[in-house]
Amino acid sequence: MPEPHVTQPPATRPPAAAVDAARRVLTERFGHPAFRAGQEAIVAAALAGRDVLVIMPTGGGKSLCYQLPACVSDGVTLVISPLIALMKDQVDALTATGIAAAAINSTLNFDQVRAVMGRVRAGQIKLLYVAPERFNSRYFMESMAGVPVARVAVDEAHCISQWGHDFRPAYLRLVPVIEQLGRPPVIALTATATPTVQDDIASQLGLVEAARFVTGFDRDNLHLAVRPGGRKKDALTAFMAHNPGPGIVYCATRRKVEEATAQLRAEGFQVVAYHAGLPDDERETSQDAFIGGRVPLIVATNAFGMGVDKANVRFVLHYDMPGTLEAYYQEAGRAGRDGKPAECTLLYGAGDRFTQEFFINASYPTEAFVRALWAVLAQSAADDDVVEVSHKEMLGRMGGGADGSEMAVSSALKLLEESGALVRLNPRTNPSTIRMVDRSQVGARAQVQQRILAVLDFLLPPGENGTIQVPLGQLADDAGLDHDAALRAMHAMHEAGAIHYTAPFRGRGLRLLARELPAVDFSALDAKRRFALSALDAMEAYCRTPACRRAAILAHFGETGADHCGGCDRCQAGAHSPGKPVEATELARKLLSGVARCRVRTGEGFISFGVQTVAGHLSGANTEQIRRNRLDQASTYGLLKHLTQKQVADLLGELLAQGLLAREDMGSGQGRRPVLVITERGLAVLKGERGGVLLSPPEAAPGASPRVTEAPEAPEADAGLLAGLKALRTRLARRDEVPPYMVFSDRTLAEMAGHKPATDEALLAVSGVGPSKLERYGADFLAAIRDHASEPRMEHSA
Repeated sequence: MPEPHVTQPPATRPPAAAVDAARRVLTERFGHPAFRAGQEAIVAAALAGRDVLVIMPTGGGKSLCYQLPACVSDGVTLVISPLIALMKDQVDALTATGIAAAAINSTLNFDQVRAVMGRVRAGQIKLLYVAPERFNSRYFMESMAGVPVARVAVDEAHCISQWGHDFRPAYLRLVPVIEQLGRPPVIALTATATPTVQDDIASQLGLVEAARFVTGFDRDNLHLAVRPGGRKKDALTAFMAHNPGPGIVYCATRRKVEEATAQLRAEGFQVVAYHAGLPDDERETSQDAFIGGRVPLIVATNAFGMGVDKANVRFVLHYDMPGTLEAYYQEAGRAGRDGKPAECTLLYGAGDRFTQEFFINASYPTEAFVRALWAVLAQSAADDDVVEVSHKEMLGRMGGGADGSEMAVSSALKLLEESGALVRLNPRTNPSTIRMVDRSQVGARAQVQQRILAVLDFLLPPGENGTIQVPLGQLADDAGLDHDAALRAMHAMHEAGAIHYTAPFRGRGLRLLARELPAVDFSALDAKRRFALSALDAMEAYCRTPACRRAAILAHFGETGADHCGGCDRCQAGAHSPGKPVEATELARKLLSGVARCRVRTGEGFISFGVQTVAGHLSGANTEQIRRNRLDQASTYGLLKHLTQKQVADLLGELLAQGLLAREDMGSGQGRRPVLVITERGLAVLKGERGGVLLSPPEAAPGASPRVTEAPEAPEADAGLLAGLKALRTRLARRDEVPPYMVFSDRTLAEMAGHKPATDEALLAVSGVGPSKLERYGADFLAAIRDHASEPRMEHSA
């Protein structure tokens, strides 16, 4: 890992003794002989009392950057962490090293919380882990009064940025909390953040002259690849045949997690599933089985992974394209944390974008949708302004004109709550309705029922068989029973005719706080939606890039590096490999011409069209939409009829990825849709002012054969040398515990056996060999080539 880039070096230095003390803790408690790259400078800045922002990739040792200062500082370090599992792992690991650490979260009862806070107030805890929501507790904040706080560590700090890939509103409330704690120094840490998100983190947290450390995003042990995902089940089978694990398969939806898990089990793999829809105990069992090495594979949504400490993950396979490049790289970065080679492959299919656009549209509903939902809520509210209607029913009451989903309903309710229009209620407080019918039906020996009856008699006026509404949890507490026992008793009394019991609303009720819809900043909502779509464009551009994938990722995060890494599928592909991009400027001009011609004049101006319509136009599709809009009359109709509509759509996607085309929203409300527009760069290509466009040559439809530019043929491979190189590859793969192709592909070995490079520079010129591969394997292969050249040869007699 390279030394960090520091944008604002510390103005003051900590006492040398403090850094020395941190170094001793590193060695004696954590067992590390020395700091990793970047850690010492970060620890020094924190010990100097500076605000610090740390951008360090997964596996780089972020946690030590605040744990070490905590160990050698007076007072407690408050660690803000978003996940209970993350807190548990960190606290368990620290406790095992003899460091006093604790966590307060929803798994603790009040007595346990009080015990932890007693230790904190007594100065017995060095690191206290809490979720940002904990600061809503009056008891917690009162307990922290007077406690000396050494610093506040904000883990997963990208959660505070609305432009980040995992925004959590609770993080926005941290600034006043930090001020209330006496404004101790703050250290914010995250693995993935673009320069824009880094600036937003610093602004949202109110960091003062923060020392910013960016230790680099390059993980050269990760082999990056994107595979066609048109037949994902087949692609999954093919991938797993060469990658036994341990590994993680990420899917976009719970349904796909279940399907992929069932497929792998049917094929004989040991695998567990993980998603938010599973019971807590089942998720915990799955995670423990994978982390503990009892099961080599886990199929999961993005609910799995944050804070998971498993160093020997050999692959991360994305079954579906994520919505952002930040999310992708964070998830892919869970592979190879031990520094050994690991595979990061994404199965990219045309439907992936539609899935992510669905999530975006559901996360940022339109103004028309929000107003329609508010009207339903106002009509459905009871006299006490409480609404007990499921999301599905709300959507149904909005009528057929509501183009949305239950997820969109949830997002709209969150927006309305943030705007002060309503408050969502805790499902545990939903009241049961109980009407007393005949007390005598409760037997004298039915002790549990008698306890319930005593509570009901206390709540009801004496001698009356009235009706009351009371949360079942409250009733159970008053009767000294657990929830399940109270519920069984209620059903038994109902069956016996003693009471009439109506179960509480099972969803999350809400209470309206206003009669009219308060002001909602719909323009800000629309800006967030556009930003999410631009992030999706960047993710798709990575999938379609004809260039080095590692360079594309580094550029996204504001870093520069070599244009050819030698460690991704693009760099390793030979000139003749399927899908290898070739010079195709003339084809690009035809595609751009089709976009330009797909414009229709109406009474309100021009309308444009999206990818599928333009692709249909160019491939000569005879659809009702094309005929209705007279697109079959344009000069470019059928210009690429030798290709299928899907092939043309894929090529248009590549032009989008290269910035020659862009998507813009047309229309408003539920009629809003993305259309294609030509960018300035695209216009330069269309006018012949710019060339050098690379496109992946599609396989022609039957009966056609599009011409592509071919590279000169490589020298014929020396069969004897090739056999020796393959044997060497096998030995090195066994040594590194990786599949042979991750050392070098067959194509790369064949090129070596043909060109027979003798120097580092010549070996670098071989397709599939980059700086990292040269450093790791170059000497071995150059030696093998030299040895083969010096072997005596049999001469043929005349």
